[in-house]
Amino acid sequence: MMLSITIIGSSGSGKSTLQAGLKNYSPKFVMFPKMTTRKQRIYEIDGCDYYFVNDNTFDESIAKNKLIHVKYSDFDNSKYGVDKSNIICFINKGLIPVFTSHSLEEAQQLTHCLNKIKVSNFCIYIYTTEQNRRKYLFDKNENEKYYHRYYVDIAFKMQAFLKKFQDCHYFIYNNGCKNDLLMHCEVIDQLLHKKKFGKFAIEKTICHAMEIEINSLIQKIDNE
Repeated sequence: MMLSITIIGSSGSGKSTLQAGLKNYSPKFVMFPKMTTRKQRIYEIDGCDYYFVNDNTFDESIAKNKLIHVKYSDFDNSKYGVDKSNIICFINKGLIPVFTSHSLEEAQQLTHCLNKIKVSNFCIYIYTTEQNRRKYLFDKNENEKYYHRYYVDIAFKMQAFLKKFQDCHYFIYNNGCKNDLLMHCEVIDQLLHKKKFGKFAIEKTICHAMEIEINSLIQKIDNE
């Protein structure tokens, strides 16, 4: 069975930390950057976080049918895509590509594209509190305007998650402790080894905490 992993969560939830943790846990896990025309940020590394290209290169890749899961950002008109030849190359070497995704909808679309090339996609959702997200984003020197874009729509992403979390195979509550988050790497590896793609129930206490935060965020947004 050809496998991949997609880690889903909002910015600052711990996606990149878990992605890097899996890579460090075992050499078979490889971070799989998407191709993008977006401007490179100060802390990002070309070929590691993304493959940064210009519009002409991106459009040529589409024309040559090299990309799957192509999407266009409605925020800055940048383009994103996944090089399918690289996926097959990695998998043929016995490696497991690890993707990241900001939303369930995006992950579902990616899963559909991967299934077309006979790759099964193991979906992991990471949830953390808004307080942890804000601290992480500002630790990365994100400016207030950039952060606010995610602050406004986080409530709606969380609402969608509560309705659709059953589409994920594994759920992680990130309490803000990096070591606790990385402990999940071993569990994920064991599940993939056993090929157990069962649905994981979310603890009621966590769901309740999420609902409280959703209502709080919506109220703040309404007051702005």
